[in-house]
Amino acid sequence: MTNTDNQQESDEQQFVRLTRPVVLDSALLKAAMTKDILSNNPEYVSDIAQRYNLDPQQDQASIADKLYEEQIDTITEICIANTLDENIVAAYELLQNVCYFSPEDIHYMQMTEGENLPSNVTQYINERLSGVSELMPVVDFTNTVNEAILYSTNDCPDFTLYKANQLKEKFDECNLKLTNEEKGKLSFIASKMYRKLSQQNVFMQDNGRAVDFHEKECLHKTLSLTSDYKLISHCQNRLQDAKDEQDIISAYQYALSKKQSRNDLYKINVALSSLYIDKT
Repeated sequence: MTNTDNQQESDEQQFVRLTRPVVLDSALLKAAMTKDILSNNPEYVSDIAQRYNLDPQQDQASIADKLYEEQIDTITEICIANTLDENIVAAYELLQNVCYFSPEDIHYMQMTEGENLPSNVTQYINERLSGVSELMPVVDFTNTVNEAILYSTNDCPDFTLYKANQLKEKFDECNLKLTNEEKGKLSFIASKMYRKLSQQNVFMQDNGRAVDFHEKECLHKTLSLTSDYKLISHCQNRLQDAKDEQDIISAYQYALSKKQSRNDLYKINVALSSLYIDKT
C-alpha cells in the first residue's frame, strides 16, 4: 500500500469518526456563553454583579442568568441593525460566533462541504441554533431579509409576485420589536424586491401594473416611518408623480424634527425648498 493510500484511508477513518454538530438548546448555549465570557471578559461579569447587587461567589447562577439575558438582547439588536443595513455577512458572522462550533464541528463541515462551505454555512447556523428559542426570531428574520435581498439583486427565474408577497407577509408579521426607523428600512427593502420583480416582468401587462403598485405602497410606508435623509431621498427618486409630493414633503418635515448632521440638515432644507418651488 502506498503512502497516498495510507493517507486516504486515514482521512476516511477520521471522517467516519466526525459527527455533525449537535443542535444547541438554551441551556447549552448559556453554558458555552458563560464559560466564554468568564474566561475572556471577567470585567463584564463583575459589572453585572455590581449592577444587580449580586455576590460573585454566592449568586453565580443569577449572574449567569443576567449575563445570558443581556447577551441575547445585544446579539438580537446588532443582528437586526446589520440585516436592515443589508450587511448580511456581518449578521451571519455574528450568529456563527454564537454557535460556538468546536474544532471538530468545523472539521466536519470542511470535510462535508469542501470549498462550498462559505456559501452553505448558513444551513449549519440555522440547524445549530434551531433549539434556542430566544434566538430563533432573529435568525428567521435574518434569513427572510437575506432571501428578499438576494431576489432584489439577482435575476431569478423562480421569483414571482406570489413569492414576493409571501416574503412581504413575513415582514409584516415579524414579532421582533422594531423601531419605526427599522420598520422603514424593512419596507424599503421590500420595495426594492418589488422593483426588481417589475423589471424582470416588463413583458407582462396586467401583472406589471400590480407590481408597480406594491413598490409604491412600500415606498409610501417608508416615508411615513423614517427620518433618514438618504432613505427619503431614495424614495423621492422613485416616486415621480405629483400626488406623491405631499408624502415626501411630510417625510422631510418629520426629519427636520429629529437630530440630523449639519450636512443632512442642509440637504433636507434644499430638497424641501425645491419641492415648494415646484408646487408653486
